[in-house]
Amino acid sequence: MGRRPLGKVAMTGAERVRRYRLKHGLRAPRNEDEAGKLKTRIRELQRELAYYRKQHQQRAAYQAQAKKLHQQAKPSIASDEIALNLIDEIALKMIDAGYRKLAEKAHPDKGGSHDDMLQLNRVRGLLRSWIIDGARIGPLFR
Repeated sequence: MGRRPLGKVAMTGAERVRRYRLKHGLRAPRNEDEAGKLKTRIRELQRELAYYRKQHQQRAAYQAQAKKLHQQAKPSIASDEIALNLIDEIALKMIDAGYRKLAEKAHPDKGGSHDDMLQLNRVRGLLRSWIIDGARIGPLFR
């Protein structure tokens, strides 16, 4: 064992306990009744600690199980198809709603030109075929 620094004295276990109690403001129980109450409180705290440890272990087990199930879960092809079809329907409705709004301004009977209406019809047709045919990637106009 190495040498102790100067000024350090070997302490007994009882002396360490005494200094610790002084440092932290603790005192020894004065009588048997007080000692019994402390022992009872210690037991209560130990039970409480055991309860919380058990709760923590259960929660960790549930989280591990949920993580495992999440990793194992694979999205079904049917649900993906349904989602894509729903997205396509929404996109088609948005295209039609935008077309109607622009057609009110571009229609020759409403003060627009024939060329503007032809261009609007061509763009609407391209967008609808782009969604219906499933060409979801790539440039719209080439």
